[in-house]
Amino acid sequence: MLFASRGGVHTITCCGRGHVPRPTRCSLTGVRAGLGGPAAEAQVVSETRGESDLAKSSRKSIPIPVQVEVLYRDQWLCTMCRRPVVFPLAMKLLEESTARALPGVVLAYWNPQWRRDAAPLLDELAACIDHVVAYSKSGEHTAVNFATACARCNQRKSARDRDAFLAEMQPWEVKGKHGEPTSWDGFAAVFISLARQLPRELTATERAWLKAFESRADVGQAR
Repeated sequence: MLFASRGGVHTITCCGRGHVPRPTRCSLTGVRAGLGGPAAEAQVVSETRGESDLAKSSRKSIPIPVQVEVLYRDQWLCTMCRRPVVFPLAMKLLEESTARALPGVVLAYWNPQWRRDAAPLLDELAACIDHVVAYSKSGEHTAVNFATACARCNQRKSARDRDAFLAEMQPWEVKGKHGEPTSWDGFAAVFISLARQLPRELTATERAWLKAFESRADVGQAR
């Protein structure tokens, strides 16, 4: 299973929490690895949970442009529970920006481990890129086999195939009275806006994500 980190937008019972013990989180390569420098967010939206060490070490990272393609293809919604997901680095820059504007205020927007106490939104809603057919079970490492997942479903699914997970967990699907969102972007536009005006130098990963987002026609035209 891969990351963008953990995310989603439904109530606690939507994915069956309270009925199923919460798995122990594995550490994320990338955003969760640390707060500063390229290694800190090397793979912001693709991450591994619950797979064997062999599978983790043998899997190739997902190119950032491919992750962006999958997120927009899936309209930034978890393909398992239909909750909207959030781009983790947007929350990082939002916390930095807010902290500068309101010195001394205690914020809980960003944490490299997406801890519930320090970043509750990411604990539930951080965007993840998941393998439909588990990589550890020879699932393809291509966009065709990738799907957007919220952090909660990504964690619970672990190394299972999507069909097996859905059959066992039966996560509650969010359905809007007025239809599905068509303009949700996971705060990608917030990330772009803040990254362009950031007083510090962007990390290599932040630059890579900004470039990938700006390469989209709809974003590029808004520059």
